[in-house]
Amino acid sequence: MESIVIVRQAGWRFLNESDADSLIRLMRIWLEKGGVEVSVAKTFEEAKGLLAQSGASSLIFISANMLQEARVVKDSYPATRVVIFTGLMPSPKGSPVPLDGLVFIEKPSSAQEFVRLAVPGR
Repeated sequence: MESIVIVRQAGWRFLNESDADSLIRLMRIWLEKGGVEVSVAKTFEEAKGLLAQSGASSLIFISANMLQEARVVKDSYPATRVVIFTGLMPSPKGSPVPLDGLVFIEKPSSAQEFVRLAVPGR
């Protein structure tokens, strides 16, 4: 079974903790309906441990405030799909972090579109 890790840590610039929990519940429902096993990590450090342990195919961040961390994961695990679910799409030219290899899903997104972009091979 395909597995994905969602990182709850977000930076909280435009998303409060209650909204983050609701968003993660919704993502989990969408992914599990698509036959994907979902783990939720409270912190980036916990997510790295889960990724190393499980070999998850994707790691999902719920905020563009986590670009540095997303880049660390992509550089350390090149085969892992690194997804950033965000309402603020960064500009490649203005970004202090290289964006190549990262997948961005703009909020809001339909369930089908989210699963298609978040899960490799869909």
